[in-house]
Amino acid sequence: MTNIAVTTGATLVYTPQTTRDHIFISNSGLTTLYLGQAGVTAATGLPLYPGQVVDMPVIKAAIYAASGGGGIGSLSGTATALLAKAGIGITVASGGASWTQGMLLQINDGPATEVVTVGAGSGATNIVISAAAFAHNTGFTFTQLLGGAGGNITVTGGTT
Repeated sequence: MTNIAVTTGATLVYTPQTTRDHIFISNSGLTTLYLGQAGVTAATGLPLYPGQVVDMPVIKAAIYAASGGGGIGSLSGTATALLAKAGIGITVASGGASWTQGMLLQINDGPATEVVTVGAGSGATNIVISAAAFAHNTGFTFTQLLGGAGGNITVTGGTT
């Protein structure tokens, strides 16, 4: 078992091993962490929530993790139009200009929950974002994620 401190920068948490046919990766910290390839960020990684454990069979690639930040901020909202996959703007009734470049925005949409980064140029009824990985129907909610604290991942190897 390996316990690894994760920061907002991509941290190597697993190197492929020929003696294992699966691994368990658990978030033993208090903030959401994001798994992916080298260069992973909160906007591009697979979320691993505090206390969550994933069983990953036949891992043949390195896995990296990054922290999504220090918690939930005060901004939130509800979309008034659908957001297409690869869409770069969230339509809102009001308050879009409160979202400023560089903020992390979590789209809360069940299994399609994801984190995007706010870009430049948001207006009263539109929030500019990095490209969405999933399509989202009208009415999805979103919240601000705060930057900051990292977390811990525990990696345990096993055989079936």
